[in-house]
Amino acid sequence: MKLFSCFKREGKLYSSNNGVSGPKYLEQYSEHFESPHKILTNEWRRKLISNSGNSRFKIKYYGKRHDEYPSLIVSENFSPLKISVVDILTDDEILLFDGSIHGYNALFCDKYTLEQLNKRTESEIYVSDENQDTFEVIISTIHSINYNEEFIDEVEWIYDINQWR
Repeated sequence: MKLFSCFKREGKLYSSNNGVSGPKYLEQYSEHFESPHKILTNEWRRKLISNSGNSRFKIKYYGKRHDEYPSLIVSENFSPLKISVVDILTDDEILLFDGSIHGYNALFCDKYTLEQLNKRTESEIYVSDENQDTFEVIISTIHSINYNEEFIDEVEWIYDINQWR
């Protein structure tokens, strides 16, 4: 059982090594794998592994389960979502997503008070409908917005993944 079942397919396997760059902070915790789901040309997809080489994790989060789609974890009470995984063998934690520093809203839109940020303790452990609390984690990011073109008239300088422009 995976957190999201979109990767459950039978048939041909596709390599996750398509040359697309992913989040730099996750590169040391990821590896290529054979996927049963075709990878998009603008997608980065990897299997999460810990420093010890383990690929089984518990998922900790600050947020709530979506009412209509309970397999989704969403933010709550105007505080940004935060999700980490814990290696079940070593208890080492890996930050997967922090809505206050990752993504479009953190980069261009939202600002948070110290109170909002400090109260976010990842005290919830994700448990599936089948009562599983340990998972292999597949990370997928899709790059679809060209910030250079979208904001070029609004700012003098913008930093993309490699340089100031």
